[in-house]
Amino acid sequence: MLLARIALEPDETTQADLLEALPADERARISRFRQMADQMRAITAAILPRLAIHRLHGVPLDQIALPRSSAGKPCYPDDPDFHFNLSHSGEYVGLGIGGAPLGVDCEQIRADRDQDAIARRFFTPDEQRWLAEFSSAERAQRFFELWSRKESLLKATGVGLSGSLASFDARPSRDRGTEVRVNGQRWFICSYSALQGYSVALCSAQPDLPSGPQVIDARSDPLDRLAASIEILLASDCAAATKGLRVRA
Repeated sequence: MLLARIALEPDETTQADLLEALPADERARISRFRQMADQMRAITAAILPRLAIHRLHGVPLDQIALPRSSAGKPCYPDDPDFHFNLSHSGEYVGLGIGGAPLGVDCEQIRADRDQDAIARRFFTPDEQRWLAEFSSAERAQRFFELWSRKESLLKATGVGLSGSLASFDARPSRDRGTEVRVNGQRWFICSYSALQGYSVALCSAQPDLPSGPQVIDARSDPLDRLAASIEILLASDCAAATKGLRVRA
């Protein structure tokens, strides 16, 4: 799993170079975002999986199409064993890759949410009681921890927000990789505290979740830094990141 810190307001040359690496349809889609920060999150999210596909298959970045599945999840049909998922929040964009379905969620912790009202609507009764055990000072962190875990599972299944967050219990356990069953299928969820002020979760159909994400600063020389980080990620021995994937020699 990779978490990349990006410049939300880069110089025009940097932004133009990043856009040039993408297919024309992606450039057109991203240009419709009015805010520069939204454009940069979208650009980075578009580039990251393409860098991995380029390393695995040698396809130029601007020739890689990533259509959406029937459930709306981006995919790479030319390699059905390549699974990826993306998330972005604040200054960070996250990428998870693997040989089985997975979901990633990164949430910037904010105190301006009506957490109690959201919990009553989207959390199970057990999750609500678990959240109430924490002091008000810690509750926001725990709320976003639970929210990111539930989101990562919905993204892994491909259901997304059309699924019900209250239909399963995603409370963390002491063991890395809490097991959750949804519609008879096993999923494994792990939370990470790698970023101060953020909550990050990874859900995978594979039980061997990584001990932590790779965190990089890509605010300068972003394309080179992202490409180098993808190289490290693909060479990793973390089963949840690379099981089932074969890197070209």
